[in-house]
Amino acid sequence: MDYHKIIKNYLIKEIIKDEDITIENDELLITGGLIDSFALVELVVFLEKEFNTKIDNTKATVKNMDTINSIVKVLGECKNGKK
Repeated sequence: MDYHKIIKNYLIKEIIKDEDITIENDELLITGGLIDSFALVELVVFLEKEFNTKIDNTKATVKNMDTINSIVKVLGECKNGKK
C-alpha cells in the first residue's frame, strides 16, 4: 500500500481541490500554507478511516503532520502501537 500516494491524492482532490498541483513528500503543508488547521482535522479523520487506525491527539500536531513523509511516519507509529 502506497501511503504517500493515497495521502497526496486525498489532499489534492479533497482539501486543496486543484488537481494541477503537485506535492512533494517533504513539502511543508501547514507551515508552507498549502493547508490550514481545519484541513489538518479533516486529514486526521480521513487517515483514521482510510487506514483503520487511531491517531492520538498528541501525534496530530503541526510538527508531526507538516509533510507527507512525517504523516506516513505518524501512521506507522500508530499502526505499531507507539505513543
